[in-house]
Amino acid sequence: CLVSYDLGRLCWRWPGWRLESWAMGWMEMVNQRSLKILRMMKMRRNLQKVERVNAAEPEAEKGAEGTEKAETDSVEGDKKEGEDAAAQEAEDEDDPSNLQLAWEMLELAKMVFTEQLEGAQKASLTEEVKASVEKKLCETFLTLGEVSLENENYVQAVEDLNLCLDRQKASLPADSRNIAETLYQLGVALGFHMKYEEAVASLEAAIAVLDSRIKNLKEKTESPDEAKKNDAFYSREKEIAEIEALIPEIKEKITDTNEMKEESIKKVAEMKEQIGFGSSSSSSGAGSSTSTAKPIATISIKRKKEEDKEDTSDNKKVKSSENGEPSST
Repeated sequence: CLVSYDLGRLCWRWPGWRLESWAMGWMEMVNQRSLKILRMMKMRRNLQKVERVNAAEPEAEKGAEGTEKAETDSVEGDKKEGEDAAAQEAEDEDDPSNLQLAWEMLELAKMVFTEQLEGAQKASLTEEVKASVEKKLCETFLTLGEVSLENENYVQAVEDLNLCLDRQKASLPADSRNIAETLYQLGVALGFHMKYEEAVASLEAAIAVLDSRIKNLKEKTESPDEAKKNDAFYSREKEIAEIEALIPEIKEKITDTNEMKEESIKKVAEMKEQIGFGSSSSSSGAGSSTSTAKPIATISIKRKKEEDKEDTSDNKKVKSSENGEPSST
């Protein structure tokens, strides 16, 4: 444009057909060249735009494929995690707990020891072996009771502990600490089984056995304790101190059992009040209207009689009006 403008000024100042024709030809050539350059630039811009679009399409498709793949992988991962969790839960349900395994092993030991003592081979057992097997069987019953107590199976715990206590009383001296331990465990199981009076009696019996043991130790007439047989530091005074430290704990357990009994009685009373079997004192506070309340049957009968009287009076009024007699109000 500047070249065309300068040539135009030149032609204006120095007129002449040669200069003018040369200038006009030059101007036309420059204009054509400029138009060609503009077309080429426009075509180049269009090509660049097309190239950018073509380059963006694969990236978009790749991004969409990546997103879809990521979503698919996420869904598959969640599904796999869910399946793994379900499989783990099923495996955990199939696997027995430690308490269940312990109970099964103890039951098997109980059967073996019972077969040895009461089976066909009992005649061939010596007194020493028989005493050892009997001790192991009692320990098995005691442990079974503790496992059942831990598993909150109080009925089975009481049954196993009673069997243990019967066998210990038949095979052990009356002042044996093993009997006292079984009585204590039995009292705990009975307390959780809501048999509070029996629980207190069992705990008191445990204290009585320990008192008897202390008395025999002081008189040096106690029965031998197999657990203290190989203890080099054993002495009667030491065992007396141990037993005297145990008795307050058992008495505290008796107090706890009595408190459990009182709480249970309160809960039963509250339940009865909620159901409708409350005491008369609670019903008397409702007001004097409740004391003068009448049975529903009596009320319905009186209402029926009043309705019959009203019907009779109405009939009489109708008859008197028909006869021309004035009706009395």
